[in-house]
Amino acid sequence: MIKLTGDWAFDLFIGLMLYSLIFMAGWLTNHIPLLAQIKRTLEHLFKHELSVWLHRLNLLAVVLVFIHVQLISYITSIHPYMWLFNGYSLLTLVLYVGNKIRLATTFPTAS
Repeated sequence: MIKLTGDWAFDLFIGLMLYSLIFMAGWLTNHIPLLAQIKRTLEHLFKHELSVWLHRLNLLAVVLVFIHVQLISYITSIHPYMWLFNGYSLLTLVLYVGNKIRLATTFPTAS
């Protein structure tokens, strides 16, 4: 499971990085004509909904990294590190969920 979660997280992050470099880094596609051509070709296939799902895949990759670290016994034996890792992970989760709740209750959604 250690290798599997690490490999999946790594592959997801690499794929999301490549997608982001092509579709979200305008300065890069402005300077590299081949990337601009790839972007124009794929824009017809990739709709906004796909971008939303790719952001969700980013969250999945972060969860896989968290599980990956929890499974490595020689890392979990370093208790101060694990307290820090789990504490920051919990803080990040609470802030993320809190922000999502705040946005959902504060701003109206489009219909």
